[in-house]
Amino acid sequence: ASRGDLVKVDMGVQNPPPKGSTPVVALGFLGAAGASLALIISAPFADVKSPGAMSAPIALPAIVKTSEKAAAKAAPKAAPVAKTRKSLKASGYDFEGDATPAETKQFDREAAVKAQAEAKAAKQAAAEKAVAERKAAQAAKAEEAAAAKAANQKASAEKAAAKQSTGAKEAAERKEAAAKAAAEKKEAAAAAAAEKKEAA
Repeated sequence: ASRGDLVKVDMGVQNPPPKGSTPVVALGFLGAAGASLALIISAPFADVKSPGAMSAPIALPAIVKTSEKAAAKAAPKAAPVAKTRKSLKASGYDFEGDATPAETKQFDREAAVKAQAEAKAAKQAAAEKAVAERKAAQAAKAEEAAAAKAANQKASAEKAAAKQSTGAKEAAERKEAAAKAAAEKKEAAAAAAAEKKEAA
């Protein structure tokens, strides 16, 4: 026998090479192991007589559709305010400082009257303001008209004064010219008389 035959060791059965179905088979084994483990854990609870089992079945309420009218009819009615206050007061609740329903209604009425009075006052104030503004506009218009009239009168007076001044100046000039002419005439007559005297 050769040296290779002497050292050859029998390794036993060898696993076959992997195939395409090998992962599927492995997952199948894992699933079977998980199912077995689940059965082992849940076995004590499978018996209804076991200590951990429930003795009575759980009754689930039935789902019934109700209409809105039936739901409103079945809704609990609110307790009266006075009765509620009385029961709360009997339970120890202190209502000191809280307004009663009658006081609340009175407050609401007073608030409504106050709001109505304020609205009326605001409306009246707006009307008075409009009247005052209209009167102020009329007064301003009247003042503007009076100022325009005064300006026209002043212009007319200045025009008349200028015309009168021009007339007086012209009259003075005419008077001065007449006096000058009379003086020249007198001088001419005196010269003529002197010449006549010398000639005689």
